[in-house]
Amino acid sequence: MRYCAVLFLCALATFAANDYSGTYKGDVLSSSGKVENTLVLKMSGENLTGTLTNQFGVLPLQNGHVDGQDMFFVVMVKEEGDPFRMVYRGHIYVDEIQFKIQAGERQIDLVAKKVN
Repeated sequence: MRYCAVLFLCALATFAANDYSGTYKGDVLSSSGKVENTLVLKMSGENLTGTLTNQFGVLPLQNGHVDGQDMFFVVMVKEEGDPFRMVYRGHIYVDEIQFKIQAGERQIDLVAKKVN
């Protein structure tokens, strides 16, 4: 029984130590075609910072947070001069993150694969 408890604590410590920092790339299909997205992520504990580069430019991540294998952040873009909020919710699978992006009333899927 004690051996199982030690194994569980080791697995928990390993899981908690995951660092998803790095560069990830993925494409989104839009009405104007395929749009490349590049995410540069930096983790510090559960806090997440970095940038998203796409057709809107280089955008800083805001309110970034990681909880286990789930990730959340917001980016603000300017669309026709007006600020527009996009909410990214992702789930991490080894070297890829599957995002559901809330952009106004639209929901967009993005799969970003780690490149380094």
